[in-house]
Amino acid sequence: MCFSATASFTAAAVITVAGIFSLTKARTIPTFLLALSPLFFALQQALEGIVWLTLTSGDASSILNRIGVDGFLFFAGVLWPVWLPGCLYLLEDDKKRKKILLCIFILGLVAASKIFFRLVDHTHTAVTMDHHISYPMFALTYSVTSLKPVFFSYSLDVFLSAAYLVAVIMPFFISTLEGMWIIGVITAIGFFVAQIFFELAFGSVWCFFGALSTLMIYKILVNYNKRHLN
Repeated sequence: MCFSATASFTAAAVITVAGIFSLTKARTIPTFLLALSPLFFALQQALEGIVWLTLTSGDASSILNRIGVDGFLFFAGVLWPVWLPGCLYLLEDDKKRKKILLCIFILGLVAASKIFFRLVDHTHTAVTMDHHISYPMFALTYSVTSLKPVFFSYSLDVFLSAAYLVAVIMPFFISTLEGMWIIGVITAIGFFVAQIFFELAFGSVWCFFGALSTLMIYKILVNYNKRHLN
């Protein structure tokens, strides 16, 4: 979480509880995968808590710091653009929307490969700025700023950045699962809030909104079970 180590670990604990309750409502493999999402977000928040601890202690080059930074960036850049559209694809009943979600999943897979190779090939850092954590690579790659060249260039980097944003926002509005659009609204609001007010800490703030939105998954699974299993 973008405010402190205590806030990050507290958020991780709360979301973990939500994830455990969600798992109790999983009756099929696709619903089980969706129910894992809060737990993954909780782990991501815990990793950011580790980043906070190492940075505030002046230890920005330890293995523990690397685990926290690379782990956070793995979830943010590699897992979510694949996991989210993939789960919703598996749960979708409408054939036309299912095809759209499959296309978005492929876009997310391509976009995720970009940051995966960057994680492997480069050493990444995080810094504290005004009570927030900034991940320079994430802010420069996936913020609105990275999309500005689209009006002047058709570079691969611009395409992949746009593909990433589509993969982590659009599936929630395409899915026919009851209540899923609420997660989409929270995610979209989080994107604009992070971009406008916390541009330097863009990744950290946006992921906090994403983590918060997964509290809805329990209710979504309850509704899904009523519709499909009763």
